[in-house]
Amino acid sequence: MALGLAGWEWFRSNRRRAVVAVVGAATPLVIWSSWLTATMGEGLTPRGNFSLPVVGIIRSAMGWADTGTKDLVFSVIALTGLGLALLVLAMKRHQLVFWLTWPWVAVAVVSSTWVWDLGNNSLRVFAPLIVFGLLGIAAALRETGRA
Repeated sequence: MALGLAGWEWFRSNRRRAVVAVVGAATPLVIWSSWLTATMGEGLTPRGNFSLPVVGIIRSAMGWADTGTKDLVFSVIALTGLGLALLVLAMKRHQLVFWLTWPWVAVAVVSSTWVWDLGNNSLRVFAPLIVFGLLGIAAALRETGRA
């Protein structure tokens, strides 16, 4: 969220607000990660949560039929959210929604099977994609007078 808000502010020439958004979000993360590293080791590490683009989705999809109906439905909903978000990015209609959406899309696309294997995981992590996708579509419909 902070990265998206910072990008939106930066390209609206509000450089100070952009820097405040990033520093304000990063500072507690750095402090928390440093504390974890000092007390437990490996404070903030991806530990296999990321892969090459779409590889995690493709590899996970191969096993979704074996995960059970609930997780399969959750996986489909998460992918639908990703599809809606990609549509918002392609439309580029509402700049704030665009800037809030792309970081989530980027994380979803490079997430590994650790995130995408179970629908419960992917839906929980990528629920904001559904929200931003629907907001972007509603904004586009509003502009065309169809909302």
